[in-house]
Amino acid sequence: KQNEEREKWNRQREIVGQEQTSDMEKQNKKLQELNEQLKKNFRQSIEAFSSLIEMRDKSMSCHSKNVASIAREVAKEMALSEDEINKITIASLLHDIGKIGIPDSILAKREEEWNEYERNEYRLHPVRGQVIIAQIEGFKEIGQIIRYHHENIDGTGFPDHLKKDAIPLGSRIISMADAIDRTANVNPLAKNNYQKALNEIELYLDKKYDQQIFPYLKNIISQKINEISARDFSNEMEIHPSKLVPGMVITRDIRSGSGILILAQGVILDKKIINAIQRYYEIDPPKTGIFVIREKKAA
Repeated sequence: KQNEEREKWNRQREIVGQEQTSDMEKQNKKLQELNEQLKKNFRQSIEAFSSLIEMRDKSMSCHSKNVASIAREVAKEMALSEDEINKITIASLLHDIGKIGIPDSILAKREEEWNEYERNEYRLHPVRGQVIIAQIEGFKEIGQIIRYHHENIDGTGFPDHLKKDAIPLGSRIISMADAIDRTANVNPLAKNNYQKALNEIELYLDKKYDQQIFPYLKNIISQKINEISARDFSNEMEIHPSKLVPGMVITRDIRSGSGILILAQGVILDKKIINAIQRYYEIDPPKTGIFVIREKKAA
């Protein structure tokens, strides 16, 4: 009888243990889902902050996102750790956040038109960017990357005239990605602009830019050039957002009805981007549809 009771007790304990394990698994799954949602919200918040300066300087549509995309790919090509890649990506998205403090009258001018005061005011934006970012817990290194993204290898950059390896690796990567997009952003679908940007960087290796990073950057940009070369622009069409499908390429900037840039030309659509475009069209619809082409399928 005692054996039977012991076996019964053991079975009950096993059942209770299984129930507790099941409850813990459910709780862990729920926590993981909440954590993923927090990460998603965090990324979206960072992207929203990065768009602030572009609402003031419409000549640089999607610049921060383009820089972040290039810098992230270069960092991955260099086999950096996931933590380093994430920090570089965030710093890329926010690298120009300090420009919020620059008067519109300066941003509206070309660099060669600035007087000494205006040039000095512009050169404060990396410092201001660091000050803004440093207030966020855990963003100390990201703030440093932002501060030094205009430093040059030969010490002629700003704000602190650092040289070579004294400049954080992330800053050196962003500096080159920034230069690429400022030339290519004139028309992101023109492969000649990417090649021109590469050629200009190569001229200033070991002066402005890091010779050691260049091969990784060149590999990434060469892939972009090949992708553009493979596209057929003769099949451009204007369609409603409800007709978008993954794999299409945006051929003209998408702006909301009130003029806010939603997406720059050259972006390849996926489900996430399509959903975002459709949400924008519900809130602030423009008068036109979306101009796209279909990617060529590999033979």
